Amino acid sequence: MGRRFAFCCHAKQHYMNQFLFHWRRVWWSALACVALCASAAAQEQKDHPLLSRVAGTTLTSKSTQDFGVVTVSPAGRLVGKTSVTYEGRVTTMDYGTLEGTPPGELKIYRNYLNAAKQLGGRQLNEGFDASSPIGLSTGDHLFTLSSAAQPPIAVLNITNAYNYRLTIVEPQVMDQSVKAGQMAEQIKKTGVAMLHIKFDTGKAELKDDGRTVVQEIATLLKGDPALKLAIQGHTDNVGSAKSNQQLSLARAQAVMKAVVAQGVDAKRLSAAGYGADKPVADNTTEAGRAQNRRVDLVKAS
Repeated sequence: MGRRFAFCCHAKQHYMNQFLFHWRRVWWSALACVALCASAAAQEQKDHPLLSRVAGTTLTSKSTQDFGVVTVSPAGRLVGKTSVTYEGRVTTMDYGTLEGTPPGELKIYRNYLNAAKQLGGRQLNEGFDASSPIGLSTGDHLFTLSSAAQPPIAVLNITNAYNYRLTIVEPQVMDQSVKAGQMAEQIKKTGVAMLHIKFDTGKAELKDDGRTVVQEIATLLKGDPALKLAIQGHTDNVGSAKSNQQLSLARAQAVMKAVVAQGVDAKRLSAAGYGADKPVADNTTEAGRAQNRRVDLVKAS
């Protein structure tokens, strides 16, 4: 009986050892697979063509927006009348030191300062302590990446000696691809078609993309002879109420004049400006203000 019990225990231990052996093999194979997948994913992530990573760091994440708005919080202060918001194609990359000695805040900063200068650019913020890790890691560093009138902008945010984020904004006009059929559908459903026609700050002259939209408005009206539209201009809340109302009216009138020039009877149109009185988004953010700067087409009776 004792020998039979001992045999059973020995057999159980044998099978347990076999189980643990195979389980470890599966576990380590799974870990190896995860490591290989992570390595392959990291290799697929490439630096932006304009700027490469600091030696010794790894690109841990990357995202791209065809059109976006970036608002910066500069280290120190901005040079002259430098803007705090930039829009266009936005590429955001996070870098980290996964092994070895970290580059440090100063090396990260100087790497991109020198790279910007080599591209013909310059730094757009000043008044921070470049000799201090705290001074370098408090706020964003801005660099132009060419000497062009509207250059790409690099925004460098140094987290610490190991990690940093690099955002590159390439100037690009938002694709105003709305067509006459889309406007007709919006007006049919809601009575309103919202258009984000871009104007220069404080100006009411139509730009090239705005003229393209005007052609689509004319196509819409010619396709529906009974349709009448009230063209309503809107602004964000930057500036005085009076100037915003005047500007929104001037922009609505500019759109109306351009539509009439396309052969549409002026009696089918009216223009009005509402300034910042009818926001459709939060005016405390740049993205919200961008949505509020618009022209609405409202079906009129």
